[in-house]
Amino acid sequence: MIVNTTAVGLGGEDPFEHLPLSADSFNAEQVVVDMVYGDEPSPLLTAAAAAGATTVDGLEMLVQQGALSLQIWTGEEPSLEAMRAAVRL
Repeated sequence: MIVNTTAVGLGGEDPFEHLPLSADSFNAEQVVVDMVYGDEPSPLLTAAAAAGATTVDGLEMLVQQGALSLQIWTGEEPSLEAMRAAVRL
């Protein structure tokens, strides 16, 4: 598992110039999480997906955190699909 918790990629810069990784270092047995999010997958996640890795972007992390918070506050099970749709508007 590789988790990018830095701001690298937030401004559109090439993450491979700043992180100790190369675009060809991923494989299908990995999970790669990039907390950076935007309208398109980050270059980090794009490279990981091209190698067959499972990828998780920052918006999915936001959705999961929000869902858990909503469940704690209300006792109701929120719709993850509705929350995913809302954050991608």
